Amino acid sequence: MNVSPPSSIAVARRNRRRPGPRLLRYWRYSQLGQVIGAFLFAAQMNLLLVAAPLLVIELGGEQLAVGAVGGLWFGIYVLALLAIGPHADRIGVKRLVLTAASLSIGTTLLLMASTSVAMVLVAVSLAGALASMFWSPLSGWLSSGYEGPRLQRRLSCHNLGWSSGAVIGSLLARQLVAVSFHAVFLAMIAILLATIVALAGVRRRRTCAKTRPAGRQALAEPPADDQARLLKAYRSVARIALFFTCIAAGATASPLASLVTSLALDPSVFALGVALRSVAIMAVSLALAKMIIWRYNFPLLIAVQLAVVAGGVILSLAADSLTIYLGVILIMGGYTVVYFSHMFYGVSKSARRTASMAVHELVVSIGLAIGSMLIGGVLGQTVNEAFTYQAAAACVAAGILIQIPVFRRLRRP
Repeated sequence: MNVSPPSSIAVARRNRRRPGPRLLRYWRYSQLGQVIGAFLFAAQMNLLLVAAPLLVIELGGEQLAVGAVGGLWFGIYVLALLAIGPHADRIGVKRLVLTAASLSIGTTLLLMASTSVAMVLVAVSLAGALASMFWSPLSGWLSSGYEGPRLQRRLSCHNLGWSSGAVIGSLLARQLVAVSFHAVFLAMIAILLATIVALAGVRRRRTCAKTRPAGRQALAEPPADDQARLLKAYRSVARIALFFTCIAAGATASPLASLVTSLALDPSVFALGVALRSVAIMAVSLALAKMIIWRYNFPLLIAVQLAVVAGGVILSLAADSLTIYLGVILIMGGYTVVYFSHMFYGVSKSARRTASMAVHELVVSIGLAIGSMLIGGVLGQTVNEAFTYQAAAACVAAGILIQIPVFRRLRRP
C-alpha cells in the first residue's frame, strides 16, 4: 500500500513549537527560575526574621530570648555551612535546594504550632540550617558552566533577586504581623511552595568537575600560570576585604536606631536609612552587571573600601538625616562591590562551585556576626554610637593595610 509523503505544510505544522513547551524550555535553560527562587526564598526568610522576635515577645519571652532569635539563626547557619559546604557538590545542588525549600515548610508549620519560646527558638535554628542548604548550593548551581561576562551577569541577577526579595519580605512582614502571626506563616508557606515550583523546572547542572570533558576545555582546567597567579591574588585580597567590610556593614546596622534617637530625629529617618541599605545593594548590583572596570582592578577594590571608611567617619560625625543617608549609601555601596567581587573571583575557574560559595557565605556570616554583636552591640552599648562607626572604619582601614602586602606577594612569579 502506497502512502504519499506528507506535504511540506503538514511537516511545518507538525514541527511548529507551541507556546507552552517553548516557555518551559526557556524556563529550564535560562536563569529566570533561579532568580525568582532567590527572590522568593529571601522574602520568606525576612518574613521569618521579622516575625519570630515579635512572636517571642507575644509568648512572654524576655529580651535575651528576643536577641537569641537572630543569634541562633546565624550561628546554626554558619555551623551548617561548615558541615554541608564541602559535600554539597557531590550530593547535588538541585536536590539540596529543593530539599531545603520543602523542609522549610515544616519549620514554618512548627512556628504556627508554637506555644512556647523554646519551640520558636528550635524552629528558628532549623530554619538557619535549611538556609545554609539553600543559598550556597543555589549560587553554585547558577554559576556552574559560566565564566567571564556571562558569569558576571548571572551573579548580578542573583544578587538583585535576593536583595529585592529581602526588601519585599521585610515590608510585607510589617503588614502581615498587624493582621496575625498565622497570616505571616501562611504567606511563608505559599512563598515556599512557589519557590519549589520555580526551581523544579530548571535543569540540573554538575558543579563538581572531576574529569575533563572529551573534546572541550574542562570548566575547572587551570589557566596559564600568570592568569592562575592573578586569580589567586585577587581571590585572596577580596576575601580579606569581604571579611572586614562585612564587619563594618554589621557594626553600622545595629546602632543606627540609637543614633537617630540620640540626635532627636524623626523615627522615619531610621526607616529610610534601613531601606537605603537594601536600595544601595540593588542599585550597585544592577550597575555591576553592565560594567567590567571592577574586574581585576586592585586600585578600585581599595577605593571602594576607602568609601566604606569615609562612610563610617561621616556617620560618626552625623548631625542630621542627610549625613546619615550619605554614610549608609557609601558603606553599603562599597560593601556590595566587595561582596560581588569575592563571589566572582571565588567561583571563577573553580572545580567545586558550591564549596566555593559556602566559603563566601561563611566569611559573610562571620563578619556580619562580629560586626553586629561585638562592635555594634557591645561597643555601642558600653561606649557610644560615634565610637562604633569609628571602630568600623578602623577595621576596614586595617584590612586595606593587610591586603596591599598580600597582593604584592601573591603577584610575584
